[in-house]
Amino acid sequence: MIFDLFAYIVERYLPFARKHLDSAKLFIFPEDPHKTLSKTITKEELDFLSESFVLPFDCVAVEDPASCIILYDAEKNQAGLCDRRMFIECLPVNADISHFREGQNTHLVQVAKNFPNMGDACIFSFGYIENVKFSFCWNLIRKGKDLV
Repeated sequence: MIFDLFAYIVERYLPFARKHLDSAKLFIFPEDPHKTLSKTITKEELDFLSESFVLPFDCVAVEDPASCIILYDAEKNQAGLCDRRMFIECLPVNADISHFREGQNTHLVQVAKNFPNMGDACIFSFGYIENVKFSFCWNLIRKGKDLV
């Protein structure tokens, strides 16, 4: 389970993320999201989500076959898609790239290929989502080792 590895690394190396990890409600999606979620959305649905989207809890963790991400609001009681939401993502270096929509073309997957024998190492991304813009940075962390 990726969440367990995520928790192990956060507890030892990322103390700033501990409060979010501890409060996160975990949702596990055993299927690849890009294979099961709708690829289209109507203007009415988009308008509704733009104004009304809320996280079901203050902090959620979503795990799929490739990664685990913690998502939380930057401020209390946010609604809509335009407000800033923070994220922390854990991507195991040995993740099966077939679970990625973009396949081998994602930047993080290309970086991970440079570390083929890292075992339980993970790439961590931190940042925010705002107005469908992303801002993030990443670090490679190996279980039981210092930051790489």
